[in-house]
Amino acid sequence: MKKLLFTFVLFLAILSFSSCSNPQTKNPTFAKAYYFSSDTPNKTVSLSVNLSRETEEDVVSELFSLLSSPTKKRHVPMFDRKISLQDVAVSDGLCSLTLSPAYNHLSDTERVAANACIVKSLSSLPFVEKVAITCENSYELFSDDDFILSSPVASYEKLSVNLYYVDSSRTSLICHTRDIPILPDRTLEEDVITLLFTPPDKTTMISGFPQGTKLNNVYVSENCCYVDVSPEFFLNASHDKEHEKSSLFSIVNTLTELPMISSVKFLIDGEDGYGYTYYNIAFPLNNSQAFAKNK
Repeated sequence: MKKLLFTFVLFLAILSFSSCSNPQTKNPTFAKAYYFSSDTPNKTVSLSVNLSRETEEDVVSELFSLLSSPTKKRHVPMFDRKISLQDVAVSDGLCSLTLSPAYNHLSDTERVAANACIVKSLSSLPFVEKVAITCENSYELFSDDDFILSSPVASYEKLSVNLYYVDSSRTSLICHTRDIPILPDRTLEEDVITLLFTPPDKTTMISGFPQGTKLNNVYVSENCCYVDVSPEFFLNASHDKEHEKSSLFSIVNTLTELPMISSVKFLIDGEDGYGYTYYNIAFPLNNSQAFAKNK
């Protein structure tokens, strides 16, 4: 009987020692990590995660790491993986982040997506009420209420986008910056394409879409934006090298500045694009092939 009692006490002692020696798993912290979905353009998804770090700063670091390196294929990071967390401090509900210089190289739309992802995710932690983001000389303070991530579409009050139109000589581009609302029933690329069809100043700006062109569909898959248009896109095109260049890249440059779009593929009634003389539109185009932009 004494031997049995000794064995039981020894077992409890070992169990107690194991619990004390592994404090990281004793009190797990639950949070949500936000991503874009690869299934649907601009759709946001959240992933419930169980974080096992010991200190609040370590928990934040672990969650930030998950944001840039999703564990599931259908989750796409909402900010560039080159953006790293250099320092973090948590005090009285304020989570202060210092990010690498790559953060300052984001476009306006990319920064809104990155901020929404970071703030919404960190605000799901029980000890975070506000998030301060510092990068070099910039400082911004956010709360969870500053961003609305609804399903299925990421919804913000408005975003600033660059729209590229063809100038009157048809040899260069004019950049027109505009704030546009993001609506739950439309994607950002749909709104941008619609605006490209109707230049704000028809005396100096021309649409890159040839007259009579109709839009069948526009969607994003694997960072490529597919623009499906009617045959007038090539039938009514001016088959001059500079004219083709400005028309195509007014569309390509505009779309590739949007989050998660790196190239543009033109389709004619759902089939591979064709009909241009100097540019092969059967393959995706990206803005690295474009000429200098007029601002």
